[in-house]
Amino acid sequence: MLPGVVPFPPDFAARYRAKGYWRDQSLAQEFEIVFKRYGGRVAVIDGDRSITFAALDRLSSNLALNLLEMGL
Repeated sequence: MLPGVVPFPPDFAARYRAKGYWRDQSLAQEFEIVFKRYGGRVAVIDGDRSITFAALDRLSSNLALNLLEMGL
């Protein structure tokens, strides 16, 4: 747990897991499912440019690697 983060009460966490709201996966794991399922669909539209989920996956992975290389 990160310093200063207050965890959810255990009964809330158990209820959320039981209802399927929490699946104990990272955001990266959750997004990976979406990127694979909807890879060819448009994810972002900016004016006359559109980006598919597959392209967004590549762009965000590249950004993450660059930030990691910079030490962030």
